[in-house]
Amino acid sequence: MTPEDDRPPHDDADAFEAWLERKREERKSSSEAEIRQRREAAFPEALQGRWVDAEGSDTELIIQGGQILWAGEPRPYLDKMPLVVAADEIHYEIVFPEDDEEDSQTALFLMGDELFFQSWHAVAGFVREET
Repeated sequence: MTPEDDRPPHDDADAFEAWLERKREERKSSSEAEIRQRREAAFPEALQGRWVDAEGSDTELIIQGGQILWAGEPRPYLDKMPLVVAADEIHYEIVFPEDDEEDSQTALFLMGDELFFQSWHAVAGFVREET
């Protein structure tokens, strides 16, 4: 099943939580080969490039292929799993080493022209850098 076929229910909070838990269980039960394949895969083209803080600070996020650079430094992660990949919405759940210990995930999602990076302790909004 592709992410396009398995879109989350938006009109029922309980159904959404059940859907999200099922997706997390799928990720947790993945083989090492599946995890490696997801980690090595490039993020969708719509996420690629340099993103700057929507509030105007110097914070930047760069996505190059399957790599995430935060403030110019590579940000290694253990796993990433696409939850939704559609024309109007892209949502990935990413597990960083520090998140794995706490069983929490970081969300990376594109809605319209804004990219959000949300962890258990913060949310940052980004817009594509104007050239």
